[in-house]
Amino acid sequence: MISSLQRLLIIAFLLLTLIYDIKNVHAEFFFYETLDEKYQRFKEKRIIVDNEIEFIEEKLDELNLLIKRIPSTKYYKVLHEQSKLLQKQNDLSEEHFRLTLKLNKLAEGKLNLIYRTYIAKEYEEGEYEEKFAKAKEYLKKTQLFNEWKMSEGVWNNDEIIKSYLIFIVSCRALGSLLHSDIAAVLRKEFDWKKKDFIWTKYAVSSIDIKLVKNIKELLITGPDNLKKELYNTIKNAVVRGDSSLRNIPMVCRTFEEVHNIVFPNKRKNIINSMLFYIREWFNKK
Repeated sequence: MISSLQRLLIIAFLLLTLIYDIKNVHAEFFFYETLDEKYQRFKEKRIIVDNEIEFIEEKLDELNLLIKRIPSTKYYKVLHEQSKLLQKQNDLSEEHFRLTLKLNKLAEGKLNLIYRTYIAKEYEEGEYEEKFAKAKEYLKKTQLFNEWKMSEGVWNNDEIIKSYLIFIVSCRALGSLLHSDIAAVLRKEFDWKKKDFIWTKYAVSSIDIKLVKNIKELLITGPDNLKKELYNTIKNAVVRGDSSLRNIPMVCRTFEEVHNIVFPNKRKNIINSMLFYIREWFNKK
C-alpha cells in the first residue's frame, strides 16, 4: 500500500509536471506571434520607414534650394550630402516596397479569417452559398458598377462579394465626410448625397464589433484612424478635381443591394451563433 507521504509526493510531482507544462504552453504562446500581432508589427515598421522617407524628401528640398545660393567652394560638399540622401531614399523606398508586399500577404490572411469567421458564425449551412450566387448575378446585371470595375481594374465579382464587409465599413466612413468641411464641395461638385450612405449605419451595427475593428485595421495604412485617413485622401482628391469621386456614391449604392441580398437571416441563426461561440470556447480550452 502507498503511504500518506508517498501519496503526497506523487500529488506534488504531478502538480509540478502540470505547472511545468502550463509554463511551456505560455512560453510557446508568447513566442509565436498571432496574425494580428505580426500584421501590426510590419505596419508600424512601414510607418517608421514612411516617416524617414518624408524627412529625407524635406532635406532634399532644402539642399536643392541651398545649392542655388552656396559658393562654389561648398558646392561639392552639398552635392555629396545630396547623393547620400538620394541613396538612403532609394534604400528606404525598397524597404517600403518589401514591407508593403508582406503586409498585403498578411492582410489577405486576415481578410480570409474575417470572411470564414463571419460565415461560420452568421449563416446556416448552405445559406451563404445561395445568397452569394444571387449577389453575383445581381452584380453581373449592374451596368454602371461593371463600367467602374473596368475603369479601375478591380477584382472579379467573387472577390468583391467575399470582401463586401470591407466595402460596407468603407462606405460608412466615407459617408461621415458629408458632415465635414468638404461636404459642400462633395455635394455640389461630385453629387454625394446622404441617402447613398445612410444605410451603412444599420449595416455596420449588424456586424460583430470585433470584425468591424479588424476590418478598419486593414483599411488604415498610417498612424491616423480610418475617418481621418479617408478625409485626407478625399480632400486631396477634391483639390485635384479627381472625377473618380463621382463614382463613390454609385459604388456604395450597389453595395447596399449586395448587403440586402447577402445579409444572413438573423432570426433563424440565433442557434447557429450560439453553436459558434460554444465551439470557440472549447477550442480555447
